[in-house]
Amino acid sequence: MLDFSILRHLSPIWLFVALTVCTAVCIAFAYIVVSPWRCLLAWAATIGFQVEVTQLHLGLSDLFVIPLALWTLLYAVEDKVRLAPVFRLFLVFSGVFLTWSNLVTVVRIGYLPAWTYLNKDVGLCEMLVCLGAIVSIADSRIKVQQLVHAFVAGGGILNLLGITLMLFSITTGIGGFVLYGGLRYRGFLLDPNAWAGFLAVVAILQFCLLFEQGNSLLILIQWGNLALLIAGIVLSMSRSGIVSLLIGLAVIAVFVDKKRGRRIYATVICVVPVVFIPLLLTGEFQQVSDRILQASSISERMLINSAGLSMYMDSWSTYLFGLGIGTFLEKADASFSVINQIHNTYIWLLVEGGPLLIMLFVVGLVRALRQSANAVRGTNGLSLYAIGAFASIVSCLIFFTAIEGLYQRQVWLLLGLADLLWLGYNRPSFQPQRLISLRLEQGVECDSANYSAGSSSKLRRSFL
Repeated sequence: MLDFSILRHLSPIWLFVALTVCTAVCIAFAYIVVSPWRCLLAWAATIGFQVEVTQLHLGLSDLFVIPLALWTLLYAVEDKVRLAPVFRLFLVFSGVFLTWSNLVTVVRIGYLPAWTYLNKDVGLCEMLVCLGAIVSIADSRIKVQQLVHAFVAGGGILNLLGITLMLFSITTGIGGFVLYGGLRYRGFLLDPNAWAGFLAVVAILQFCLLFEQGNSLLILIQWGNLALLIAGIVLSMSRSGIVSLLIGLAVIAVFVDKKRGRRIYATVICVVPVVFIPLLLTGEFQQVSDRILQASSISERMLINSAGLSMYMDSWSTYLFGLGIGTFLEKADASFSVINQIHNTYIWLLVEGGPLLIMLFVVGLVRALRQSANAVRGTNGLSLYAIGAFASIVSCLIFFTAIEGLYQRQVWLLLGLADLLWLGYNRPSFQPQRLISLRLEQGVECDSANYSAGSSSKLRRSFL
């Protein structure tokens, strides 16, 4: 039962302020959710904020999932849900996961653990809702661009706020919740590695946006955002996040124009040392370097992964069907120094889901990579976004080797973006909202998409 007795002790002024803020938040939320497009943008901008409630990992973006589900259902009734290839593959993956793999768990241990249905099953259903909403609602080139911009801007704002709170915490003790185990920067997610993986995707997409034409002030803001994102990744002391970022930036170099690319990469190399200046001034550089080079945490993860593989190879039935989702945590040996889930997405899916589940997952990722790569050659003005999506997915593939990353919400966004790029590359109906036609009487037509493709042709180089 809710206790409102605290309201009696508030002065009338503070009570008025509280009611005003609550009313403004409710009005803003209502304004957002009545539009499917605003709702999707709000989801993309807030996926970097998460809290833990019992075994549920809830995020600020989850406030918009139910409205998105309702809008997607309405689109389905009107036959507007587009079953793009990646979405279809992950529908099959989710069907196997939620039925067969959960059944295996019940057969193995006699019940379905709360961790399984509260964390994995609910999260997977949420992923399907978000994928369906992305491919159904973002139905034009402009919307794809705005979706990426909202994600990058939201991630940058959260990171700026997090670094500010981190500095306040070091100097005044206020805002320490953005720190993990002393000085490790975890931002607004539950784990520094998850935060670093999120920032790495934001930074890769932000880096690609630097190749777009814009005014000087916007370019300066983007450079500042990129520098702070790199700083956030370094301050998280996450090896997997740092490696993912470096690989993503290296992949982009394969596509971009060499002359302009050299200038931008040289600027990045000059910006990176600035990140270490605050660490040197505060004397924390040694702690950061020690944590990054620490071998004990790697050994601990390898021990957990090896234990999972040993349980998987226990019998022919586990070879064929896996242990069942959540079984490893239930059966893990108590002699481990830390009881934790398997720290590798591929090993986790193989051990608990079996060969069928890992095969479907890998096929879905390969399809997303292929669609993003093909879209680089498209003529609808989305080449830069295709490069960013491809590089981000590659960085996530590396990130998955050190973290169970399927439930990172930026991964869902990238999978949806891969389908949007495929729709834009293959469907003539997926075109810019404004068409420019010249000399129609002579049969000569000029599409704004072709104009944008010509201006960015130097940024595309096919490797297929």
